[in-house]
Order: sequence, then C-alpha cells, then structure tokens
Amino acid sequence: MEAKPAQSEGPPPYDPNHAQPGQPAPAWHQQPGAVPPPTVAQPGQTTVVVQHQPPPVPQQQTVITTVAMPMKMTPYPSQLQCPSCHNSVTTVTHKEIGGAVWLSAAVLLLFGLWLGCCLIPFCIPALKDTVHVCPICKFTIGKHSQL
Repeated sequence: MEAKPAQSEGPPPYDPNHAQPGQPAPAWHQQPGAVPPPTVAQPGQTTVVVQHQPPPVPQQQTVITTVAMPMKMTPYPSQLQCPSCHNSVTTVTHKEIGGAVWLSAAVLLLFGLWLGCCLIPFCIPALKDTVHVCPICKFTIGKHSQL
C-alpha cells in the first residue's frame, strides 16, 4: 500500500517568510495594517474566518529616579538620615590619614626635617580626614577631607 499525499483545496496562504524569489506579494499584504479581502465561498466548500486584530499597544511605564545630593560633612558627628537603612541617626566618626597629612609631611621633608620630624603630621588628628559611619548598619555615609 502506498500512501497518497493529501491534496489541499486552493492555493496555500501567502507567507512572506517562505515566499519564492520573484513571487510578488498580494496587494493586500504590501500595505501595513491591511486586511485581506473577503472571499466568497463556493457551494460545497468550507470557509475559515480569520479575524485580524491590531497589535497590542505597549504599556507605558513610569520610572521614578531619586537623586541624592552630596552632603557637606563636618569633622564632628552629624544628625542625619542614613541613605542605606533610612534611620535617623547621629553618625559615628573616626579619623584616617588623608591628603593634608601627606602634604604636610612632604613640606616638612623639603625644609630639611628628614630625621623623623617629617612624621609629626601623622600624629596630629586635626590634619586627618573624618569618616562618618551609620551606627546601625555600619554604612560609610561620607568623608570630611581637610584639603
């Protein structure tokens, strides 16, 4: 027994992705948003009605952007809202060596104080930078630089 290929009724529908080279597109397909013309059914034929719907309209999204303004830090603990945990806190401060210490040590070294005297600025807290930290979440909020 040989299998016979199924025969279709009428020409296949136009598919632009599988069109033969040189095969013109139907007139209704060349215009964007065009709907194919209705077909008249012959007696004894079954027809399939395809409703063409417009493509869905993309929904608009609202984006809220928050811009954090840099705060002017002082060498003393500050009362503010932590940007990380959003609690109202008084910052904890600690000192660290910054540019003012290194610049002072370099100036002393240039004036000939190389026998250890150029290390004096590393012992002066007023020349060091102050780092502000949140006491709750330990987030570094900011830094006050002496330069």
